[in-house]
Amino acid sequence: MTILPESDDHFHQLSQAGAYEWSYFDGLSDDGEWGFVAIWFRGVPMSPWYSAAADRALRRGEPLDPLRHCAFNFSLYHRGRRIYFALHERGGETFSTDYRTADVSFGGNAMYANAIPAGGTYYGLSVDTEFPRQGSRVVGEIAIRSERQELSQLFQPSCPDEQHFWVPAALAGSFTANLGLWRFARGTQRISFSGRAYHDRNFGTVPLHHLPGNWLWGRAHFGERTVLYFDVARGFPKHQFQRLLLLEKGNILAESSSIEVAQTTQQKSAWGIGHAGGFDVAGNPVAGNPDVGLTIAPRWRVDSGPFYHRSIQSIAVRQPGAQTMAGLGIGEVLRPGRLGVGWIRPFIKFRAKKSQ
Repeated sequence: MTILPESDDHFHQLSQAGAYEWSYFDGLSDDGEWGFVAIWFRGVPMSPWYSAAADRALRRGEPLDPLRHCAFNFSLYHRGRRIYFALHERGGETFSTDYRTADVSFGGNAMYANAIPAGGTYYGLSVDTEFPRQGSRVVGEIAIRSERQELSQLFQPSCPDEQHFWVPAALAGSFTANLGLWRFARGTQRISFSGRAYHDRNFGTVPLHHLPGNWLWGRAHFGERTVLYFDVARGFPKHQFQRLLLLEKGNILAESSSIEVAQTTQQKSAWGIGHAGGFDVAGNPVAGNPDVGLTIAPRWRVDSGPFYHRSIQSIAVRQPGAQTMAGLGIGEVLRPGRLGVGWIRPFIKFRAKKSQ
């Protein structure tokens, strides 16, 4: 994986069969009551239709335009439970971007970004999505403000054979959400909440399910500080984080790599994927950085499927001579290889809506 700067926070004109790109946003309210996830896709690696089409195109040596498979995903969480989920997949006729900025739209769901004069970025998310199987619809606005970041020590030149890229565009943002949730026989409920937000971008040039390994990722905010951990190489459940970051106001306070992790609570399983197991990181000093300890305890599994789990986590950060920081965050386990398994694809279809 190659890490790229904020200047790459825009959709790229990928044309390879199975190529993909997604722009991801999430947020948790300060009291932990509410949360959301919003994702725009061009080439949808989590779609059974796209993963199957990519495999066919590669097998036959045929082209496959990722723009023929675009999508928008929105999830809303309340008190550790998902109360709304929609994944709409369509062709490129409803997808729009200029490939120069982060701005994107899919039907009535749009995002635009503006630079803040004092530094940082403002993101405006406009949501208008429904899912008939749930008899519900969400309409509203989410405003995200991200401070200026200084992450240059993470960036590296891309290898000629690199296949996956990550853009950590806004790791420590704040948000305000004003939404209307309509549900059949219940009418419309107005929801307003605020808290800390996160935004990144991922894209790749081969089908996601062709990449080796599994993914383990999570983040949490503590006032002006943010912790982020991930492993996209060795993967779960080998209990080793590829990278751990601790930031304050967009600046890196500590960074560690290849961190050994101890499991502290019993791991459970759903769909054959481990989840709800706690982790403890004793610390891995790096020259010039403090020794950082980390304890992760998943609280609620809010999304679950045959290839991934998403959970609300309790995360505590320990530093020598400093008070332990603790808060709630979001974590995810992803097994991309399962997206290419034939018997799993029908189960994924039940969770998606495809419009011709």
